[in-house]
Amino acid sequence: MPEMLATPGSSTRGFTLACPVCRWPVVTVGDFVRCASCGRTYAHAEGIWRFLPPERVDHYQPFLDQYRVVRRDQGWGSSSASYYRQLPWVEPTDPQQMIWSLRRQHYQAFVEKVLQPLEQTRGAALTILDLGAGNGWLSNRLSARGHNVAAIDINVDRSDGLAARIYYEHDYLAIQAEFDRLPLAPGQADLVIYNGSLHYACDVRTSLHEGMRILRSAGQLVIVDSPFYEDPTSGEAMVHERQTDFAQRYGFAANPPGGAGFITRQQFNHLGRALSVDWRLIWSTPGWRRAVRGVKARLIMRREPAQFPIIQVKPYPDWKVPPARRLLRRLWQPYLRWNYRVVQQPRSRRPHLEQVNGRSIMVFADVFNPRLFRSGEYFARQLNAQLIPPGCSVLDMGTGTGLSAISAAQWARRVLAVDINTAAVHCAQANVLHHGLAARVEVRQGNLFSVLGSERFDVVLFNPPYLRGTPASPFEQAFFSNDIAERFASGLSNHLSPGGYALLLLSSQGDTPGFLQPLRWQGFSIRTLAEQDWVAERFTLYQAVPEPEVGAARHGYGTRERFV
Repeated sequence: MPEMLATPGSSTRGFTLACPVCRWPVVTVGDFVRCASCGRTYAHAEGIWRFLPPERVDHYQPFLDQYRVVRRDQGWGSSSASYYRQLPWVEPTDPQQMIWSLRRQHYQAFVEKVLQPLEQTRGAALTILDLGAGNGWLSNRLSARGHNVAAIDINVDRSDGLAARIYYEHDYLAIQAEFDRLPLAPGQADLVIYNGSLHYACDVRTSLHEGMRILRSAGQLVIVDSPFYEDPTSGEAMVHERQTDFAQRYGFAANPPGGAGFITRQQFNHLGRALSVDWRLIWSTPGWRRAVRGVKARLIMRREPAQFPIIQVKPYPDWKVPPARRLLRRLWQPYLRWNYRVVQQPRSRRPHLEQVNGRSIMVFADVFNPRLFRSGEYFARQLNAQLIPPGCSVLDMGTGTGLSAISAAQWARRVLAVDINTAAVHCAQANVLHHGLAARVEVRQGNLFSVLGSERFDVVLFNPPYLRGTPASPFEQAFFSNDIAERFASGLSNHLSPGGYALLLLSSQGDTPGFLQPLRWQGFSIRTLAEQDWVAERFTLYQAVPEPEVGAARHGYGTRERFV
């Protein structure tokens, strides 16, 4: 039977599928798909794509059996299509009326404060992932609003899992998979929703990173119906109470494998910096009501009650600049443009000597001045023995005057400096000789990785062109490019040593989301290391690290990583 790449169509509702094990595209072979790399096959049965490998099915089956017993005893589900189509609205006599009432409240807040603003901004149907979809009620609601939705869960039960899709009048894509190994190609989703599920994740950071891999550059993640605590000990007490109750009632704890069972503010404060994301809490109830509930819970349960805010996560920080600072920036911008044209640009056309971070640096004509434009000076100042481990090898991409390469040579065993600009190559060579570092620092002319062959490095430094556009001169190559982000991201992993990483300096004047998202698509985790806020510009130093393969080993997957 002939094979062909699985392209978006009616069976995938416009989504591009990929192997959850090795990330390669899948090819269609009759009624199933096969990975083009590892050869694993995945079936499409009962309207559900089965992307959970057999060993993972076996891993989850004991929990799913216990979960089914508990849910049926508690009165979840129905055999009536009208029941599912009304969710999250249920009859007052429903055994879980209280929980559905809370979910309805959270859903209405989500629609009003998250979904509708996004709909108005995009002006078109959104592509949405419903992670931990359960019986698919949210996917049905979102599909009814005209959006393209993929519902993802490990449970395919007819009454309480993905197979309940048969009851709904609106269609959506159903996929059995783990949401930290999504069987989807990157850059597809406008919105990723963790639907009462993130607190079950074995590793919240890994799961959020996987969600961000699927996002488009302007997309966002939303967490709903996960218990949230200020104090982790209260969350631990809640989990213990539930385990004790289930053990008495059913003889087992019915906890999913892995996961804390709750999330905390402290956890998200750490994740915000570690993943370079901005997050905020959206409440569906007024503060006074939450305060009263908290007092009651502490008197009765002797602990903080679970809260269920909507957590909105954006992959790139939205810097909250005070109004006075915004006004100052607007007034400062015209001065900067005048100063550049009248003072800085003429100065850049003649050779001169600069004192940068205590070093004498020659700046040739038409070479980016690291002090004049501040970013090169700031980048070099951030380098230290922690970021440049003693004895390592370093690649300084877009070296300019060679300042960062010279700074890194304090600790590195070997530094290779590369630049596309001929004048910059000559300038960097002169500065390397001037500082007596010719034995450790080599300078080459080339376009990104084109002159590296198969060489690999422990650390890659890059202060890239920030702006989208076509450079009009060799000098403007330091500022403008149309595809530098994509080319850098696609080639980086081929030139990193095991355990290696890249250090990137980006400016708020440029397209930070457009530069970092291709790196996420290629499987890199982004972390904010340092920030400097000037009057009209913010510099941010990022670390791009390949996602560790230990996550794949922990989950029983193969260790080969390839994001396409």
